[in-house]
This record gives sequence, structure tokens and C-alpha cells, in this order.
Amino acid sequence: MKILFMSKRSKWGIVLILLSLILFISLLFPSITSELSLPIFDYIKSTLVLLIVGVALIIPEISYCLLPIESLWKRWEITNNSEDQKRRMLRALLDKLTLIKIDKKFRYAKYAGSTGGTYITTLNGCTCMDFLKRRVPCKHMYKLAIELGAFEPSDDLKIAAQRIADSGDYYEDFY
Repeated sequence: MKILFMSKRSKWGIVLILLSLILFISLLFPSITSELSLPIFDYIKSTLVLLIVGVALIIPEISYCLLPIESLWKRWEITNNSEDQKRRMLRALLDKLTLIKIDKKFRYAKYAGSTGGTYITTLNGCTCMDFLKRRVPCKHMYKLAIELGAFEPSDDLKIAAQRIADSGDYYEDFY
């Protein structure tokens, strides 16, 4: 899966799983393991620990792909009522976010930032400074949630966005 290789955490998980498989395969060749000073039980135990830790590191990203979209986005509902978040929702509706790629199957998007960077966005987080600093949904996350059908802006928000779009006013004053 593409999404599995996104975070450093999952990359380390893959490395540990591969190491455990190499150790396990080497157990099949007694000439290799007999040269080690470890008892065979310790060798097997080390292999299992590497495998378990590796799997534990990638489980969050596997579950991200398997859980229903609504349950992934539900964790953010408590944050949606603040004025700051309403501004971010408006920005998701009004700003010209430059979408580089959206993958609806694996539930992520890449956006080009205004400063030249690229932001990788999921329903769990984003690599933009706004999300990294505040740890609540940014405009990229709201835009992705809207695209995936996980978030439906309120009628009031849609009306405000339409008024702003029609008037050409700066929308910070609306919330």
C-alpha cells in the first residue's frame, strides 16, 4: 500500500519486519546460526521481538486504510465549533488550494504550498505548519474531508462562503 510508506514510523516498522524475516530465514540454515554465540532460544526470541515491534509500528496506517471514513473524521468533531476552525473551513471552501494528487482509495492528498513546499494530507494529519503547530484540522484536511465525503460544511458556512465569493471581500471578518 502506498500510504504505508508515508511516515517514518511505518518505514521503521517495515525495516524491523524485514530484519525479522532475515533472522527467521537464517534459522533455516544451521551453519549460520551455529556460528553465533547466542542460544537458539534467544535467537528466536529476538526474531519475534523485531517482528512484533515492526507490526506494531505499521498497524495505525493499516487501520487508517480499513476504518470507515466517518469514524476517522469523527475524532475532529469537537474542534469544529471554534471561530478559528470555522475560518479554516472557509479557507478550505474558498482558497485556491493547488491539488497535486488525491488518492481516494488510500485517503490522502498532496497539495502544493504557497511557499513552494508540498503537503501530504490525510484525515489524521497534515505536514503543513498549521497542523504541526496546532494539532487540529487545517484547511488541507478540511478540503480532503470534503472531497472524501467525511465532512459536510454547515449551511451557514456555505452561505457565508457564497457571500464572500460573490462580494470578493476578505473573509476573516465573517467569523
